[in-house]
Amino acid sequence: MSKVKALDLALKELLFYRDFANCPDWRDESQVAITAIKEVLEQPTPVCPKGLFEFECWIEDVCLTCFLEYSPEEKGYTDSYGAPYEPDIEECMTLNNAYVTNTDLDIAHMLLQSMVDHIEVSALEKFLDK
Repeated sequence: MSKVKALDLALKELLFYRDFANCPDWRDESQVAITAIKEVLEQPTPVCPKGLFEFECWIEDVCLTCFLEYSPEEKGYTDSYGAPYEPDIEECMTLNNAYVTNTDLDIAHMLLQSMVDHIEVSALEKFLDK
């Protein structure tokens, strides 16, 4: 069974049985769903690819293992009169992946931009403290 199908089945089971909390069989049936969810989520976090920086952080009580790309500072070009032709680029980190720690579940695409900004700034600060 694929991870997606297993997780979908487990969630449907939980939603179906959530209204039967007083039913004696509810715990047995929901345990099937919980076990399926655990099997899906108990995959190791992938290894950080070469060239990326690994950063672990907590966002709203969830531990994330993030992979970020470092971009050094670049001075912008000027024209022959010394006027800026291109703006300066500050050094920064760019979030590539945000895995829930100890899983292979990448939630980077679901994070709010404010959370992404916080992760990138915090990772840059740690990277510069090396």
